[in-house]
Amino acid sequence: MKKNKIFILITGVFIISIFYFYNRTDIKNAEKAVLLTEKGNINLEIARTEAERKLGLMFRKELCQTCGMIFVFEEEDQKTFWMKNTYIPLDIIFLSKNMRINDIFENVSSTNEKTSDKDIPMVSSRAKYVIEINAKKAFELGLKKGDKLKIKWLGS
Repeated sequence: MKKNKIFILITGVFIISIFYFYNRTDIKNAEKAVLLTEKGNINLEIARTEAERKLGLMFRKELCQTCGMIFVFEEEDQKTFWMKNTYIPLDIIFLSKNMRINDIFENVSSTNEKTSDKDIPMVSSRAKYVIEINAKKAFELGLKKGDKLKIKWLGS
């Protein structure tokens, strides 16, 4: 009887493990992501290629309150973001490879095509990932420098 219970327990753990790893989407294959916080979730578009990262949220007139973008880089290094042709004021969050917040730049001003290059806001910090969300959303979600964020990577 005891051997049957142990066998059932081991089998159950094995099945759950297979289900977990089979259904887990890694960063490389993810099509979407979700920033999970205690005060709400943010659905993130993924900017993975150089072209996607360069375009980012430029030229958008609006961004829903539960939407944002995560920029994924190959290496953790100094990253610089500037707001050229970005019509929406944003919070820009720089994350380490371990998803820890290195820096948060809140309410970075929007620009338009008439803004001269010298007047375009620019922010820079060390990061492997960078998240852009609506201005003041980081404060609303209670995000602080040093926090470790939870990102769920989703397939199709």
